Amino acid sequence: MTFGDSRVMKSMGKEFPETERFELFTGNKSINNIRLYQRPGAKRHREEDLLSEVRLSLWSAPAEWDALSHREGTE
Repeated sequence: MTFGDSRVMKSMGKEFPETERFELFTGNKSINNIRLYQRPGAKRHREEDLLSEVRLSLWSAPAEWDALSHREGTE
């Protein structure tokens, strides 16, 4: 399980109910994480170079954002 895993993101919202939003990041070539983050509610707010061949994509999502609710056949 990684931080891009929707189960982790759902758990974070329950564990920290006072939190208004989460900051997320992934490599710009991490297609599965980007697809997860592109679901309704998450917004890409910037990209920055980490190394010459590595670019980070930074996102924010409201704490009540539940990535699981956007997948068919899940709880």
